[in-house]
Amino acid sequence: MAALKVKSKRNIQSYRITAEKGQFPTDSQLQIRAADCPSDITVLEILGEGEAPLPSCIPGLEWVGPFPNIKKVFFSDVELGTLTLEKSFFVVLENVTLKNVSFQKMTLEDFIQTLPPQLKSLSIINCGPFGSTEKWSKKLLPHLEQLDLSRNQLRKLPTWVQDLAALKRLTLDSNQLEALPLYLKNLPKLNHLSLDGNPFSDEARVEIQKNFNLWF
Repeated sequence: MAALKVKSKRNIQSYRITAEKGQFPTDSQLQIRAADCPSDITVLEILGEGEAPLPSCIPGLEWVGPFPNIKKVFFSDVELGTLTLEKSFFVVLENVTLKNVSFQKMTLEDFIQTLPPQLKSLSIINCGPFGSTEKWSKKLLPHLEQLDLSRNQLRKLPTWVQDLAALKRLTLDSNQLEALPLYLKNLPKLNHLSLDGNPFSDEARVEIQKNFNLWF
């Protein structure tokens, strides 16, 4: 088992990885137990301390649940083998945020397929680059309203975004995008699109302004 500090504050249970750089055991799994969470806890945080991400990979998390009251899960500054957040453990989960997190044994699509269908907000920030996103056939996350994929070195948008029928806000700041797929125009509820910090050519900017009524 990994060395952890567990801190509780109002509505939040925070698990802080305390191993120093280079000393984290590579065969350790983190075990998070619902029994350790006070009944009023609605947010789980799993945070790596010090320089991020920690150099040694944590193979995975063992959830001992379910966690019937957890609405948000936040990961920061950790390197994981795998991560799953199935509905069987998180029955009311609505918000997932990953920041400075990397996966060693699963793709972005593998992770997304573990997310519960009721999810409304997903932020994956500074976690790329990702592998190929071409092989995608399932329509998931039917209730997702907000998606933030900032700072992931994306050169093109993942194909599964076109199936997010409930999406209202899409943030793609500070990637390597040079164009936008026209299928975004077909997302019926999309009303906010942020593209700051991408290397669009002047020609691409004109096309984006024409197709999406966005100005740089």
